[in-house]
Amino acid sequence: HLAYALYSMERGSTKDYREARSSADSAVRILSTVVGDHHRLYAAALDVKATIVTEQALADDNRKQQLFEDALQLRLADLDITKQTFGENSRNTAVSYGNTGRLYRMMGRLEKSKTSYLKCLSILESVLGPEAQEVATFSNMLAVLYDYDLKQYREAEALYLRSIHICKKHFGAGYSQIVNNYIGLIHIYTATKQQSKVREYENLKKDWEGLQKA
Repeated sequence: HLAYALYSMERGSTKDYREARSSADSAVRILSTVVGDHHRLYAAALDVKATIVTEQALADDNRKQQLFEDALQLRLADLDITKQTFGENSRNTAVSYGNTGRLYRMMGRLEKSKTSYLKCLSILESVLGPEAQEVATFSNMLAVLYDYDLKQYREAEALYLRSIHICKKHFGAGYSQIVNNYIGLIHIYTATKQQSKVREYENLKKDWEGLQKA
């Protein structure tokens, strides 16, 4: 997608997103005419546009709430079409639930975020198995919600540890995503005053950093 390419370029430089947004608007409009607004390609265009609009919201305090609402409508439309196309129990639908959960968290709608993430993980576990890479990714995202927003540290801890286990199993101790879980666990153990655990995961984080330099 040209829109996504422009988004990636603007994210790394101007963070303006006007060109990316214009391209996404055109893609959505054209695909609606060519393939209809219930086609998977149209849903894919909505997904890209939702990502761009979300970034616009984060960059524009004056229009943040309206842009978040616009992005949410795009996410929900994408989810609806994806469910119609692939069914409820599919990887595509699970990822769409996960992306919606991420947006709900940004909007401060924490219970809706949790529900969406749990639905995402339930489907992924059913379709791909409990130790699939994407289970690790969305386990981390739900852990962050439990940790930083809901202060449900026990639930967050279990999810961080699960994500670490899956990542190490598939990719080894130097895998890029693992460090996010270490950071989360350090945050939990600092908040709950478990200093020995803080030191343990600070050391594991240092070991991970050493692997990046190797």
